[in-house]
Amino acid sequence: MLPGRHCRVFACALTLSALLALWSCATPIPDGATPGLPYQPSTAAPPETEPGADGGLEPDAPITATDPAQSDAPHEIQPADRPVPLTPDDQSTLLARAAALIRATDETVLPVTRGTDSFLGAAADINANGRNYGALLLVGAEFRDLAAAETLADASRLFRADARTPNLYLAVFADVDTQPTEMHRFSLGRRRVVTAVTVEPLASDHRGQAGPTLFSVSVTTRGGTEQYWCGFGANGTPSMVVIENDGATRTVVRDIDGNGLRDVIRSQQIQEPGRVVETLITWTRWTERGFQTEETINVVRNLTRFLDTARRHAVSGNLVAFADHAVLPSTRTNLADAGWSLAGTVDALFAEEPSESGVTADESARSPGHLIQARMVGDLVFPVVTRSPFSEVGSESSVRTGVRLITTTSDDLFFHVDLTMGRNPFDGRQFYLRPIELPRRE
Repeated sequence: MLPGRHCRVFACALTLSALLALWSCATPIPDGATPGLPYQPSTAAPPETEPGADGGLEPDAPITATDPAQSDAPHEIQPADRPVPLTPDDQSTLLARAAALIRATDETVLPVTRGTDSFLGAAADINANGRNYGALLLVGAEFRDLAAAETLADASRLFRADARTPNLYLAVFADVDTQPTEMHRFSLGRRRVVTAVTVEPLASDHRGQAGPTLFSVSVTTRGGTEQYWCGFGANGTPSMVVIENDGATRTVVRDIDGNGLRDVIRSQQIQEPGRVVETLITWTRWTERGFQTEETINVVRNLTRFLDTARRHAVSGNLVAFADHAVLPSTRTNLADAGWSLAGTVDALFAEEPSESGVTADESARSPGHLIQARMVGDLVFPVVTRSPFSEVGSESSVRTGVRLITTTSDDLFFHVDLTMGRNPFDGRQFYLRPIELPRRE
């Protein structure tokens, strides 16, 4: 038998051992760890919300286009978060896995092959969240003979009577733990010739900074080209816009509002009764909800109204109203800061044509600003506008045209003015007159 002191020490040791054993049993082993080995945390990106927080989603539930709980909401991207471009091998592997999934689960469509061992598509980290996404072009199963990139890219099929036109789809997959999960399938309609599937960044400077990125399908038509831009808004909502360029429609992609993202500016000509060919300009921009059409404006009708208003202010002798209407505020400010009068600023808008008679009147008699201010303008005649004179949309575009000024003493004066449509014609001032000559200092 042990002495009393030793018994007490032995009993304490037994008690401590039992407590340690109980604590070890009560400590949970994290998912993916092995008992007896140190736990290594997963490198996969954590979900934006906990599973089950919205609608009772399971941890492995597939990502869908309308599933906000699993969406990749945009966040402020730091330089370390910028996506690393996929290598060609990584892209081929992701597209091959996606094609295998389609072939195993959907008999209604076929992936479009490219060569003997790859597929027509593209892959990228489109949301800058560390997860790769793939886009795979599909055709309807009844068009098996067209399920090859080389066949679809043959432009001669546009003009062959026996050429068939397949249904086209773009399936977008998220690469979740090396297993592709289809997010959404965009329907592109029936198109005969497809030339490429690419990744299209929306950032306006193309320097590779993080930002919204889309998948683009390039199509050739008899009249021109089309690009189908497919992406997802902040809540995972699928969004698509068509970049169309043919005889009557021209689309440019340019950042017109200065937010760092390229906008889609579509210009379409429409024949109206009589000789007028109207041009409609539509502005579509990327928002958190995807592509949103902001506004559509007229060119011919609004330009006619702009010129009529300028004429009315000139004939009424309202120099301030004429300048407010025809001159950009920034131009007025710059010239005023440089010491030019308001009449001199208006004079800068007009370049005088030489007189046919060779007789030169005094300077004030040939000054549009002075004549307006002195209420000596009997009429200011601009050309009749029957179609848009501007060759560009999405950037400042000017056209020089003749103007006839008739004084109240029946003198005819002829000038040139630069009619200008601004880079962003939707910002409240669609048209203005741009200075041609520096005003004469007074």
